[in-house]
Amino acid sequence: MTDETDVPQKPPLDVELLAKIALAISVVLLGARLMIAEEVGFGDAEALYAVYALFGQATYLDHPGLVGWLGSLFAGANGALEPVAIHRFTAVAATTLPWLGGLAARGAGASWKGVIIAVISLLIVPELAVGLFAFTPDLPLAAAWLGALGLAAVALRAEPSSTRAFGATLGAGVCTGLACASKVSGVLLAVALIATWAAGPVRARLRTLSPYAAVVAGALVTLPMLLRESSLGWPMLQHRLVNTQVGFGPSLRNLGALIGGQLLYLTPVIAVLVVLLAIDLARRARQDPIDRLLFNVTVLPFGALAVLTILSRVAEPHWVAPAYLGLALHLARRVDQTPSVLGRKLSIAAVATSLGAIALVFAVVLFPVLPKVLGKSYEPKYDLINDLYAWKPGAKLVEANLQRVHDAGIDDVSVVGPHWIVCAQLQAALGRKATIGCETPEGDDFQVLHPRTQWEHNAVLLYVTDDRFPVDMAKAFPNRAVQGVNRIGIRRGGVLVRTIRVVQLGRMGSS
Repeated sequence: MTDETDVPQKPPLDVELLAKIALAISVVLLGARLMIAEEVGFGDAEALYAVYALFGQATYLDHPGLVGWLGSLFAGANGALEPVAIHRFTAVAATTLPWLGGLAARGAGASWKGVIIAVISLLIVPELAVGLFAFTPDLPLAAAWLGALGLAAVALRAEPSSTRAFGATLGAGVCTGLACASKVSGVLLAVALIATWAAGPVRARLRTLSPYAAVVAGALVTLPMLLRESSLGWPMLQHRLVNTQVGFGPSLRNLGALIGGQLLYLTPVIAVLVVLLAIDLARRARQDPIDRLLFNVTVLPFGALAVLTILSRVAEPHWVAPAYLGLALHLARRVDQTPSVLGRKLSIAAVATSLGAIALVFAVVLFPVLPKVLGKSYEPKYDLINDLYAWKPGAKLVEANLQRVHDAGIDDVSVVGPHWIVCAQLQAALGRKATIGCETPEGDDFQVLHPRTQWEHNAVLLYVTDDRFPVDMAKAFPNRAVQGVNRIGIRRGGVLVRTIRVVQLGRMGSS
């Protein structure tokens, strides 16, 4: 019989080698992101957040206003944001965030090997690698969430009455406030932290000033948001929880969207790893305060957001993504322990499939892959990538029409669109050169900022739409005469993917 010690063992990956791998992945991803940044415009949601930068409000109908404040740092002279500048920023930020996750893992007590494993895991998850390149509230939310986890873990590893524990707990409170100011789901992070401080042996920390100071600090960060919402009758909650919730209730469609979304955004292999990590964390949740912290910030947000996704037709599967961040820290803490939570082959498969998925998405964004591959079955209106390319020429067409109206000596003019998707692209591109009216059926911020009562009597309306939003002008504007129509078609891969029309409407009887 061969002694077990005689069997050749595979040497563990050296920490230095892992660090080089993490750095190489970061450099390649940064290069790809910067390449894409030079080519694309804003997606629909990105354009809306770029509009936030124009107005500087603490809240809007869809989200709190922190993302708008970030965007204002890149605003031009007339308030417009250049997609290239914003995407260069998000490219750097998305590449930096996994390293912030590594710092959070170190704060949670992970070894240096665990830190690098955490960095690699956050680098390769497609939902982060692709999604955080976009200019959305998810980017500051993810950074604030990881900051809160790392600082809360540092505090839990320190003596409850120490200065270190107080400072770290206070920092966790500030980061949690920033998470709430990024996206409403940040409130679930606050609930998870409070649940951690109030449970088990950690409860002794309630006899110190730290948790109360953290709550006050977080509340102060969110105070502008709370004051604005309360003074207006909570319009964001009304919009998100009532106005947009037609058909609210559980459905197999919503459940399928939740499960399918995770498989798509994570890849099936990463989804399996997430389940394995969650099970392992649940088994260890009572062993020490850090495990309890990571369990709470995983299970509580995921449970609440998953239920909401199953009930709401307008919920999006990526809403649950912040709940996965704690699992990266758990993985980092477990890499040096036995038995291993993840197998070597499964881990390698996760890295390979994830990098392949990221490369595929980047290729589809940069090149007209879908129109060519899908052929006659391709439906341009469902391909949101087209909007990254359509509104650069579309906005130039609108600006040219607006200039012609001004050259004719008419300043009493507004630009109007049928839906916030169109209106956001227009306002983001034109900045303060034009006021934008909008008619989204469920309501939108434009109807508050520039209501119909302010633009419907203008001498000229420039009505802008694309082929996703057909409008019967005679029915929509019975007291208006069409004075001219200009259009531009956008092609990708030889396929007409968008047609943007600008209809000039004047008062009846005017030329």
